[in-house]
Amino acid sequence: MAAPEAFGRPGARRTAGQLPRDQKPKRGSWPAVCSSTRPFESLRRAGGFRKAWCTGGQPAAGAPDSKCGYIHSFVPYYGGITSETLVRPDLPFTSRIVLELHERLKNSVPGSQGYHFFTDRYYTSVTLAKELFKEKTHLTGTIMPNRKDNPPVIKHPKLMKGEIVAFRDENVMLLAWKDKRIVTMLSTWDTSETESVERRVRGGGKEIVLKPKVMTNYTKFMGGGGC
Repeated sequence: MAAPEAFGRPGARRTAGQLPRDQKPKRGSWPAVCSSTRPFESLRRAGGFRKAWCTGGQPAAGAPDSKCGYIHSFVPYYGGITSETLVRPDLPFTSRIVLELHERLKNSVPGSQGYHFFTDRYYTSVTLAKELFKEKTHLTGTIMPNRKDNPPVIKHPKLMKGEIVAFRDENVMLLAWKDKRIVTMLSTWDTSETESVERRVRGGGKEIVLKPKVMTNYTKFMGGGGC
């Protein structure tokens, strides 16, 4: 893995290095990964597992789409027994969960590639992003600022409201943006490009804010897998 200092200098508003368009995943093949017991409550009581991880989406053209809540596959958690059966024992447990679901997705559609996974901060890491990218799969997600491979300025960003700092290490972008609080994102798909977003404010009014597109996409596509 690249050391934190391997990340480039902070980008102003954009970062370079996107994949050519023909290597990018097509819409309709973007699963989201989440963990919960809620959709599996009856199974949980019958099977004795404590929670489950799942890939959610709609089966369009043989691949899931996270615009809706269709569950492609899930991994019930039975403690150590589950840990022993996951792929890639050389990697952190949270990365192995996502890679296990990715493996199942690939096996269900032989020869498939170009998926785009959306994960929450519990799973997202530079390690996972690089492993998925080797399989021609993109990753976008919120990320804990103190993750091992994050550069120091991402771990402790000093930003004013509306400011962005972004770094790129090969195909992995890390971005921190401050609105009401600081939100940290990782993506192998998006750049640090921003867009104008209208939102309501207290008192019934509206305001226009510049918001990173990576966050807009995350909110849009992660919602379908919010199990």
